[in-house]
Amino acid sequence: MDESSSVLGREATAIPLPSQGEVIGGKYRLGRLRGEGGMGVVFEATHVRLGHAVAIKFLLPDVLALPDAVARFEREARTSGRIHGPHVVHVIDVDSDELGRPYMVMELLRGRDLEAELKSRGALPVAEAVDWVLQTCAAVADAHAAGIVHRDLKPSNLFLAEEAGGRVVKVLDFGISKVVCDTEPTASSAAFSVGTPLYMSPEQVRSSKDVDRRTDVWSLGVILYELIAGAPPFLGTTTAAIAAIVADATPRLSHVRPDVPPELERVIMTALAKCPADRFPDAETFGAALMPFASAQGIAGPFSLRASARAFEEASRVMARAPAGPRASDATELLELPPARTARSRRPSRDARWEAQRTFVGTMAIGVGLATAVALALPRPEARAPAAEIAPALHQTAALERARLLGARDAREARDAREPREASAAAPSAQATVVARRATAAPPHAAPVSSAAVVPLAR
Repeated sequence: MDESSSVLGREATAIPLPSQGEVIGGKYRLGRLRGEGGMGVVFEATHVRLGHAVAIKFLLPDVLALPDAVARFEREARTSGRIHGPHVVHVIDVDSDELGRPYMVMELLRGRDLEAELKSRGALPVAEAVDWVLQTCAAVADAHAAGIVHRDLKPSNLFLAEEAGGRVVKVLDFGISKVVCDTEPTASSAAFSVGTPLYMSPEQVRSSKDVDRRTDVWSLGVILYELIAGAPPFLGTTTAAIAAIVADATPRLSHVRPDVPPELERVIMTALAKCPADRFPDAETFGAALMPFASAQGIAGPFSLRASARAFEEASRVMARAPAGPRASDATELLELPPARTARSRRPSRDARWEAQRTFVGTMAIGVGLATAVALALPRPEARAPAAEIAPALHQTAALERARLLGARDAREARDAREPREASAAAPSAQATVVARRATAAPPHAAPVSSAAVVPLAR
């Protein structure tokens, strides 16, 4: 740290906070205080000459005395500037005023964050929760494409901004983000809590520097779990939450919300796999796996994720190897936890696992075809077709898929109830059936029956 920074650190506590009516940098007149956090405060302000409304963020005086505080502040502005799209707050200016107070000028947002939404409404409808996370996946996918790992995704950093008659998710606070192949030191020294414990992945708990895009996938899974259940999967003090994240089995979402589709629960549990290799590789792939469970507006809206065919294919591969039940590393018996006393908690049969894989592969096949058709039909991003043109077809596809999932579930339940009766009735005729099959068997020279019809399902 240079000499001027050292002086700033020693005198930071003597620098007062700005106040309403004060003019900053000779250009921005401060209005009312919009919010205050652990690191800084945000004021509403007006450009003196242009009259534009903006938001200005200042660091708290005590925070200025911390090592790397100003570096982290400037890093947040630079990182946000590298990501282009509707889901990131536009940074207009970064500077220091006459008293040496660093400030950041940003677009002014109207609305509230997801944490406030949860506190006001409680657990959200499943489709709405998926819609919000899909928008977040779009923002984080842009960050991942730019080589940026956020590392602090949580409901309070997801702002539901009111724009164009609707609401769009804005991802906030890239101050502790990690830039891949960045040669400059990251703002993640011991003076800062790198991440929020309730939303940190097991590998981020161990080492915040040795993480990649999959740590953001974990955080997105925790957020979606919380939006549906009303609480994150791991609770308690910081120490207890960290211990649970690393060692405890993830509570089954269906125990809290029985109306959650089983395949959606599998997608969320895959995002929350303890081993990063068992998760989705990035936010776009996670979003592709979530699309069958979103609403029509969530799929085709102007701020929705536009997943690529590659993302659908990768999501299908990840889900094909995901177990129908808990993974061995997450199994309650390995952790000596009492088994759940419900009819649905029995170990899935081979047929159930096959049916689950076939259902998801079918879902992803529809998604890949749909994504390819939309990609061919729509013009380039700079001249994107209106969402209303593709919304009806996507809405119909999503509705048909949900109906098929429910029908498959009902068929499985009916079959499970029927199997014991059929087994006892079929026993006396088993020998006669074998004799009949032998009598009608095809001669050795007969052509084999083609299995082409079942090969796609096996794949």
